[in-house]
Amino acid sequence: MWKHRKHKGMNNIPMLLYSRRPYCWPEDNVGPPEEPEPPMRTWPNRDMHTFSMLRHHNFTNCLFMDWSARTIGLKELWTLNWHKQFNTAGEWTKAGGVNIENRPLWIRQFRDY
Repeated sequence: MWKHRKHKGMNNIPMLLYSRRPYCWPEDNVGPPEEPEPPMRTWPNRDMHTFSMLRHHNFTNCLFMDWSARTIGLKELWTLNWHKQFNTAGEWTKAGGVNIENRPLWIRQFRDY
């Protein structure tokens, strides 16, 4: 979706991070998986479940379009600018008014973004 590197906020556009699949299409309305390490046969092909994994003390590493790299929280995945249509204040974010009871138990304890 990003055809060139002259976008505002490139430090919030993910390029490369840990994933269960070599490609995906994150959607802001898809929440975290019900369990942190689902069986391989149930791994999704291309949604936010692809990146929701327990690694590095509940964080993951990410390379952004401005070539910076930083650690991000698992709930922070829903605040990144994945593509032009992605709502960074969607229903799974603090800004979007997420209901904590809608989140799976394993991710509730982590920091909100």
